[in-house]
Amino acid sequence: MEVRRGGYTMVELLAVLCIVGLACAMGVPRLDGMLARMRVRSAANLVAGDLALVRMLAVREGHTAVLVLEPSADCQVRFRGRRAGFRYRVHSQPHPAGPSRVVDLRLAGGRVCMEMNGLDSLAVNSRGLPRGFNNRTVWVHERTYADSLFLSVAGRVRRSR
Repeated sequence: MEVRRGGYTMVELLAVLCIVGLACAMGVPRLDGMLARMRVRSAANLVAGDLALVRMLAVREGHTAVLVLEPSADCQVRFRGRRAGFRYRVHSQPHPAGPSRVVDLRLAGGRVCMEMNGLDSLAVNSRGLPRGFNNRTVWVHERTYADSLFLSVAGRVRRSR
């Protein structure tokens, strides 16, 4: 009587590895899209927080505060009349050489870009109201995923997905 040893044959192991490899190959594009969507949402949250910071800075110091977008050549503009970049600064207007907050949206990786309608800066006066009489819109996008923020005339920040 011959005793059979337990174990798997090489053919069985290769079949299982092929099935696992196919399952992983089908899941990687979904994971990549989910990561891009999370990077866009994270960057939009950061921009929304900095828009609130610009308002608070302007009211606290009694001067105009500005969020200045630094245009970048590798960020594509989706519509004419907008500026796009991945880095911006927040500072007080009478002292632009003073302390400022510089934000890079690509520190988390990816190709996240930010667009603004109109000029490449957003100024808030000492009462916490944006300068100008139109609503300002900020778009954050990476590839096909985008998120937008609206800064109303009253200075409120609203998100739209």
